[in-house]
Amino acid sequence: MFLHFLRYFYDFHFYDFSLLQCCFDAIDAIQVASNRHIR
Repeated sequence: MFLHFLRYFYDFHFYDFSLLQCCFDAIDAIQVASNRHIR
């Protein structure tokens, strides 16, 4: 089910891949900041 959703998501938002990559980068940055804050 998840793979089906993922395939649909990529087919529908393929043109937004760069935006999606930016979102992933932002999530990584938030996680790094959170880890630093915890330490």
